[in-house]
Amino acid sequence: MRETYQPLWEKKIYAEEASITLPYSKDNYFFAVQSVDEDGHESVPIFPAPARRR
Repeated sequence: MRETYQPLWEKKIYAEEASITLPYSKDNYFFAVQSVDEDGHESVPIFPAPARRR
């Protein structure tokens, strides 16, 4: 996550669940999702988006 005016990512929050509730306002921060493999390699940060309805 990073504050909206910051150019670089500032904080990582690790979770093993498929969902998480954070005490931060989406109006003040950008959030991205990364996956991590067993060796600790991280994927590129991806901005979450609403799922499309079929």
